[in-house]
Amino acid sequence: MENKEKNSETPRLFFAVAVPEVIGAELENLKKRIHELKKRDFTKLHITLRFLGDTPADLIAPMESLVRESLEEEADHSPFSLTAKGLFTFRKRPPAALFVGLAEENPLEKLRGVLDSALKKLPGTELKDDVFRPHITLTRLRRPFSNTLTTALAEEPRVFGTFEVREFFLFKSELLPGGARHTALARFPLK
Repeated sequence: MENKEKNSETPRLFFAVAVPEVIGAELENLKKRIHELKKRDFTKLHITLRFLGDTPADLIAPMESLVRESLEEEADHSPFSLTAKGLFTFRKRPPAALFVGLAEENPLEKLRGVLDSALKKLPGTELKDDVFRPHITLTRLRRPFSNTLTTALAEEPRVFGTFEVREFFLFKSELLPGGARHTALARFPLK
């Protein structure tokens, strides 16, 4: 759903599960050990289910309706638990991302499947056929990594906590000089 023109009529959108602040509080302890995380804010973390990019604003309402219909049609979309576990990186060359893995990915994959089937019903919608690797991004990285990060990556995967997913959101993302601001446009409860 990429559109080259950036304005308020084509907000940058994504669907995501919000990560509870209790997990963010646990991750705060990493700031004391890992140089690359010292300036990060862990109060508004999320797990992206589907990134849409710049999307015409007039598609938001029909998109929301289609997702709600798909959730109602599917038999089992009850709340589920996720465990945040281990530190990992994407890509061998910069820029890389440091992220926390998830012990259970299947419920998120099912949820993404429901989302994708709903979004494909929107006229003119083309979804990127990307590999879905659910994770919690902590920061973008530049090499060389600090010794503290290299050590943390080599350690046995640490559990940062388990939390229940009861809902997901459609977010608008605004890229600002101080970092991205995410605003929830719609909430989708799991039943």
